[in-house]
Amino acid sequence: MNPNDDKNQMNQMAAQTALKQKEEEAYQKRLEEKRAARARVSAVGIDNPFDIPESYKDPRFHYMIVNDSPGRVNMFRARGYELVTDASLAGYLNQKAGDPIKFATGMHDPAWAYLMRIEKELFEEDMEAQRRDSDAKMQALGIAPKDLEFAQDAQVSGVNLQKQPKVITE
Repeated sequence: MNPNDDKNQMNQMAAQTALKQKEEEAYQKRLEEKRAARARVSAVGIDNPFDIPESYKDPRFHYMIVNDSPGRVNMFRARGYELVTDASLAGYLNQKAGDPIKFATGMHDPAWAYLMRIEKELFEEDMEAQRRDSDAKMQALGIAPKDLEFAQDAQVSGVNLQKQPKVITE
């Protein structure tokens, strides 16, 4: 047996292994590119048509979809929200540029929902004011935030949210 034959056979095996590894890496790369490029589609279309890609959102704003029930859009406008009319987003959603972005909602009673936005600073101020109002109401009811935390030994009876009933002595 010739030692050169063994060496050639080992070189061929190494070359085949390297070629297979290179082909597998190329396949995995193409698969990742396809995975990143394809739209997420379900049986009824895009997974959630209300999900607006972050690349179309202005990071300075908080976005919200508001149902067009009587007075609701005007109520949000009075609070500082504005209707979104972004041309690139309209193109992405196949809507007319310059018109407010809207979505059809409801199956039996069709209605519209509009994309609205407000500056993040104003939104955060509103959320903080709501939190303070909620805390004040909870305090007026005698419920401390820690009373709403659930623990393994907590027993909830009826609608009582306290871990232990409050004993009132006069």
